[in-house]
Amino acid sequence: MKHALCFMLTVCFCYASFGQDDDRVEIAETRPQVAQAWAVTLKLEKESNGQIQDRRGAMTLQLATDTVLIELGAIRVFGRRAPDGVVVVAWHTHDPSTYFTTTGHDLGLLLRQVLPPLWSGPLARWLTDNDDAYPLVGHDWPARPSVTADESNHLRSFTVGDLTVQTPAIDAWGGDHGQVLTESVTTGQVDGTARLRLTYQPIEPLDVDSWCIETEGRSRVSQIRALRAQPAQVQPGQQIEEFRLFDQDRAQVEFQRAFEPERTPRGDRFATALMLVLERSVTNTSQSAARSKAIIEQIAQAREQLAIQAATHDRPRPLLVVRAVQVVQVSEFSQAGLDDFVGRWSQIKSDALLEQTELGMPKVLWTHPPRETIDLFAPGAHRVAILIDRSGQLVAVHRFDDAKNDLTQWVIEAVAALDQFRFQP
Repeated sequence: MKHALCFMLTVCFCYASFGQDDDRVEIAETRPQVAQAWAVTLKLEKESNGQIQDRRGAMTLQLATDTVLIELGAIRVFGRRAPDGVVVVAWHTHDPSTYFTTTGHDLGLLLRQVLPPLWSGPLARWLTDNDDAYPLVGHDWPARPSVTADESNHLRSFTVGDLTVQTPAIDAWGGDHGQVLTESVTTGQVDGTARLRLTYQPIEPLDVDSWCIETEGRSRVSQIRALRAQPAQVQPGQQIEEFRLFDQDRAQVEFQRAFEPERTPRGDRFATALMLVLERSVTNTSQSAARSKAIIEQIAQAREQLAIQAATHDRPRPLLVVRAVQVVQVSEFSQAGLDDFVGRWSQIKSDALLEQTELGMPKVLWTHPPRETIDLFAPGAHRVAILIDRSGQLVAVHRFDDAKNDLTQWVIEAVAALDQFRFQP
């Protein structure tokens, strides 16, 4: 027990190292009705001989009636339980070509078998349907714990030997959506103590229909640790040789049209760069609409800040052509889905100094399939922005799912890399 705490956080600090029969995973059609989600931060403090060392980690936990989604860095672990058995599916978000799966009759046991020790009170309770479940997922209490309830603070404390667990009572988890909750475990060590603290920040859950991937076309690996990120085939600085784009009438559109000259009395004017926001087709239109609106606002902010910088340094303002591109599998294309995509992205503003160029290129485009488009630049990404210069060279890539900076800052930095906007006349 004294060493268990050191192991149970392995998943939070080593998940980057994770990562054959019929490769198709069949998922039951029953749909969860209720979902909760938390962004979880973890801090492990070890006191030894008067010295304190700490390690930190993070994960995201989403729970619904019969399904769970655990995000461990770039690794996603999906679990579903049903009367006829349970299934676990895992994949690396930077690799659209592989997946891991296993089945059984006890989801907690499967998670214990395939993951390093994972600590989470709400997940353990959800798995066991026991309010006083041992929070080390897939394990039972090593002995009958002594339980103390603090009803005024909605806390419960459990003690087994030198192990103490403090966690919010079950009713606290269903309270105020914005309430931040914490749980902790403290254990004695030979030369000190160790304390693990988990902080749960409620977040908006994803559409439960999007929690698992389609495994058809992927290769099955034998263990989660075999899942690896795949490098992009097209790197910044390389030419984009072929990229098929289509308008709403399914006519092909060449991206080079964004760089056609804008005729003015003072000479031809050209776009500095073309930015394409590539997005895989989705089913959750409400969440996608909110995300699209936020991205459009960030694009507008970037343009404004670029204009201010240009005026401050007395140089031409960089001119950006921005287009949204829906990425669909050939078999998944639908006019209704495209119409929804157009509705979400048609509010992207045009550049007033490129009036004819903007009019000559459809505001919203679509393309397929992902392996020949979005996966070239960011394998496995759901949404990505790419910046292309006038020569057809890839300048930069912004992967939304794991970006450290928002799109505004990325646009400014990417344009600044264009050698002082060298394509301005």
